[in-house]
Amino acid sequence: GNKTQTAEAANEGFSVGVTCKDLTIEAYASISDYLKSYCLDAGYSINIVSASNDPAAQTQQIENFVTSGTDVIIVMDPCDVAGVSPAVKEAVNAGAVVIGYGYSIEGNSTELICANYSIGYQSGEQAVQWAKENNGGEGQFALLHLTLSSEPCYDRYNGAKDAIAELGGDKIEIVAEQSAQTIDEAMNVAESIMEAYPELDGFICNSGGAGYGSNEAIKAVGKTDSMAVFCCDTTADILSALRNSKNNAIKSTICVGSDTFMANKLFEICQLVQEGKPYEAHYDAETKLVTPDNVEQYIEDNNLVVD
Repeated sequence: GNKTQTAEAANEGFSVGVTCKDLTIEAYASISDYLKSYCLDAGYSINIVSASNDPAAQTQQIENFVTSGTDVIIVMDPCDVAGVSPAVKEAVNAGAVVIGYGYSIEGNSTELICANYSIGYQSGEQAVQWAKENNGGEGQFALLHLTLSSEPCYDRYNGAKDAIAELGGDKIEIVAEQSAQTIDEAMNVAESIMEAYPELDGFICNSGGAGYGSNEAIKAVGKTDSMAVFCCDTTADILSALRNSKNNAIKSTICVGSDTFMANKLFEICQLVQEGKPYEAHYDAETKLVTPDNVEQYIEDNNLVVD
């Protein structure tokens, strides 16, 4: 009816810009897609760009958004948290609202952050529990972590290490660790770690890409029966693997705010800005353990599309 047309007309000219660390990271691509659909439904214009892991490119993208008068700028995982801060401060001074996503960026207007230490810890805890229930209380794991360049990355890494140290006793250990965040990186890294450690029982992964990539590497060597993967993120491919757990090594994942939850939360902040209403300085994402036992319920509760 006329009401929606008026609302859309009122929202026309309200613009959102997203600069993403790297849109080849499955979770970010998915969140961006959901956010785009919510913004377009509301009549906002939205422009999503990938910095392809290049800090200078991301700074330039923020400057471009400012130049074009973008109302809300979302920095989805800064390539360099400290490096991007001056551009963020300039954007805020120029009148834009800047949302730091995944990381608190000095000078941002607000931020949406995950409980990173807890995410890492829960992944390690799951690995220990699995080793005790399925492996006689013994376990050799590899830790595939994020690039250790900022506090949140260290938090996930330390969480996983601490869980193994505190809960694992002397028979469960991390025998190898390497950074990997995309599926391709993780497949290559996991393959070489399995060759170096033939007794390896599985992988603890600080990202969804690493979880799915190591799962694919395990499938390739036909060890889904004996090896296990514990990861975070609830991307469609991981949920699909949990759903079809007999043919996959992924035993659990920690939801870091589902893709729809994260996109909704970002959209809600944009709405508050557009309506001139106050917003919080900090938002926390929910975390939830997802296993083959509750994956169907999780997909349903979050309105997710999983093949």
